[in-house]
Amino acid sequence: MSKLRFLDLFAGCGGLSLGLEAAGLELLTSVEKSSMAAETHFKNFHRSDDPNKWEDHRNKDIAGQAKERCIVAGVEDVLNDDTTMSWLAGQGVDVLVGGPPCQGFSMAGRRDSADRRNQLPEHFLEFIKKLQPKAVVVENVVGINRRFVESERRQEDPDFRVRMATDFEELCNQIASIEIKTPDRGKVGYDVQPLELDAAHYGVPQHRPRMFIVAFMEDAAGLETGGGPRPLWRSRDFFDKRQESPAERFVPRLAPRPSHSEAVSAWEALCDFEAGTYKSQGKKPSKRKYEEEFSRYAWEMRNDKGRWQKVLDSHEHRRHHPDTEKRFHLYRRLADLRIPSSVFALAAMRRKGGARVHAVEKFLRVEGRDLCEEDVRGLAREIALLPTRKHSQRVLDPAKPSPTVVTIPDDFVHPYEDRVMTVRELARLQSFPDWFEFRGKMTTGGTQRKTEVPRYTQVGNAVPPLLSKAIGVKLRALLS
Repeated sequence: MSKLRFLDLFAGCGGLSLGLEAAGLELLTSVEKSSMAAETHFKNFHRSDDPNKWEDHRNKDIAGQAKERCIVAGVEDVLNDDTTMSWLAGQGVDVLVGGPPCQGFSMAGRRDSADRRNQLPEHFLEFIKKLQPKAVVVENVVGINRRFVESERRQEDPDFRVRMATDFEELCNQIASIEIKTPDRGKVGYDVQPLELDAAHYGVPQHRPRMFIVAFMEDAAGLETGGGPRPLWRSRDFFDKRQESPAERFVPRLAPRPSHSEAVSAWEALCDFEAGTYKSQGKKPSKRKYEEEFSRYAWEMRNDKGRWQKVLDSHEHRRHHPDTEKRFHLYRRLADLRIPSSVFALAAMRRKGGARVHAVEKFLRVEGRDLCEEDVRGLAREIALLPTRKHSQRVLDPAKPSPTVVTIPDDFVHPYEDRVMTVRELARLQSFPDWFEFRGKMTTGGTQRKTEVPRYTQVGNAVPPLLSKAIGVKLRALLS
């Protein structure tokens, strides 16, 4: 059987593409509007070390870029380019995949239903109708499954009209309602399975719950359509033997790790970085020795596809103000004492002086039950000198999978050092192999965050490749 070809929309730096290729699918081309993210995708999938190649590529038209597997344009521009759409249709797209920008959906954002980004999933429907893929995979955050709440002003405005077509349930229904005309079978539809998957269940050292929509054209996978989308299926159902997952009838088990206790920890992901193995000029160690000294996961990331990585990309440490480093040090002390770091925000809410110190002391007496009174007073004085209103900063627990990696690097404090994580460390938590190189700025700020997609953002927005690979393996199995 020839390889299944896939088209990756909103491709970002290539997390979905990388996992599907590892599962044996073939990337036809990708579509990514950000030049920074697209350059990363181009570098890793075109695999050219010539710096002039990228500039030459950017100067080509959409059709020319498509043939080199990386379109630097918006999805609406591709839809309106007849030459490119004709080429895609002629090549044959077996699987259409992609993750629309999540800012409009995410519970961490403002969830504005008027946000243009909330209309982008509608373009999926147009691509499905025009390219008629055998399978469709849509990825986004869990927040897509929460209905939008209109503001009072908009509810009272009789002229305000917003079609909430990107609500998760509605998007499932719209995909299920698509009918494709075929010469031999007449009209056929799509069978739709909504999924809520946690990347930690598939070998990724990170708890990252995400919503997926997986749809198959009727008969393409031997499925019977009709009756609308199937019930939501969650990856945690694997671990509850009392339940029979609906996915047994549609998307067979994606080969998760046997139990939660065997999830890959943050330490397993980062352990060889801390040991300075990349600074060593010695010869490549044996797999067994590396796994004994560090972890199997570290070996797999460093030696993916037998490409032993000798130099770390995107591992530059960020510089911090001395007071910030002191606060990070206190974060780690509090983490060892199991005291919430929110005490710093409490300090920021009080005026400087005795009132602030007393408020912190009161907090520590409740949360730090094992602290003696002298320690309470001393720690309170240190915290009172370093207040911050940031609520999201936390020390990464090395014994557990990481919380969800996001686009802002300040959220995680390194478990052993007074600094935030590097791009490469977060990429390890996302299951990007070490040979995968990132392009563009490290980070950005201010109004530029609306238009630029630097390396930290590329990593935070990506689908973990190991999760994507698990989905790809089952796509191949069903479509064969």
